[in-house]
Amino acid sequence: MPLDLINCGTGPFEVAGYPSLRVLDEDGQVLPITITNGASPMEDPGPQPIVIEPGEMARAVTYWRNTVGDGGPVALTGTALEVRARPGDEPQPVTSDGPIDLGSTGTLDVTAWEPYSG
Repeated sequence: MPLDLINCGTGPFEVAGYPSLRVLDEDGQVLPITITNGASPMEDPGPQPIVIEPGEMARAVTYWRNTVGDGGPVALTGTALEVRARPGDEPQPVTSDGPIDLGSTGTLDVTAWEPYSG
């Protein structure tokens, strides 16, 4: 699931590294999962400073696996993400078109922010 960050302001906006994420269930409660930076099978550009000018975009990509094995932990399913573009920012809700079915892995991978032209 891609995360697009659009600078809707009037000045430059700088990000560096990975977005801060939390997965929420249907009641808005945070699921107890592990977020792994850069471990996705998607190509990760690695953390780097990016300046997003007004109207420009950056993108990070999330990836999860929904495997469930016999006798493993209970399957976890989220309905939304809470995203902070950089430390200290207010969290922004991001809904998914479908469930965020983490299965029994309890892990969500994310790539670093990178410039994106849409």
